[in-house]
Amino acid sequence: MNKNKIKTVLGYLFSIFCVLTVVLTSVEVVDAAKEGRPPQVFGYSVSYVPTESMEPEIMAGEYIYYKKATFDDVDVDDIIIYKANSGTMKGNFIVHRIIEKYDDYLVVQGDNNPISDIENVTPDMLYGKYIDKVEILNFITNGLSVNALFFILMVLFVVLMILQFISVFAKTKKDEIEKKMEEDKKILLEQMKQEILKEELEKLRKQSKTE
Repeated sequence: MNKNKIKTVLGYLFSIFCVLTVVLTSVEVVDAAKEGRPPQVFGYSVSYVPTESMEPEIMAGEYIYYKKATFDDVDVDDIIIYKANSGTMKGNFIVHRIIEKYDDYLVVQGDNNPISDIENVTPDMLYGKYIDKVEILNFITNGLSVNALFFILMVLFVVLMILQFISVFAKTKKDEIEKKMEEDKKILLEQMKQEILKEELEKLRKQSKTE
């Protein structure tokens, strides 16, 4: 297999990967919306922090990314994302720091809050562990919701995928044209050889007659 064929195959594989990623991401976004949770891709997710409760560690209006975590994955001083089950914040996702850990629940508090959260976090409420801020999103976005952000990213991904398909298609067509030109060149050379051979044979026949 030559280099051009290898590049073409790799291009098709990458395009297939892009399609599968878009499909899986779309399914995850739909499922997340139905279940009332943030979408996750390969165990990672993005969350928008609207309040000042975690300042100065996380400023109000910033995006963060976190990974899926279990109760055993977190410890005191970790920042976690959990879903409130009661109170005025019921149903909302909260980003706060663990200040105490017990066998079956966590005590959490916002860095900028004077007291700990009224509700303790049980394992079933835990969604993930904070990793870092998404600086590029904080730079280019201005208060977009997570679902809107995922939609924009999916659109961009689809555009890139289409461009990749066009690139692979153009490369394939180019290879086909070059192959056809090479074949035509060989046929033309063979025809020229046949014509030259025919002319030489004709000359030989005429020479033999004159002799």
